[in-house]
Amino acid sequence: MLLYTQIDDDPVMKKTYRMSGNQVTVRTLDLNLDFVSIRVSCWILLSMNPFLG
Repeated sequence: MLLYTQIDDDPVMKKTYRMSGNQVTVRTLDLNLDFVSIRVSCWILLSMNPFLG
């Protein structure tokens, strides 16, 4: 998973690619949110990872 910060009016990026048989997920995270919202967003992103479940 690649995680990028979302800056100002950047669109939310939610892409998944296959590279050499591996799944690569790209997401953005808005750091302008309050800490609780950032933490919830991180937990949601982590829950999407099949290797952590």
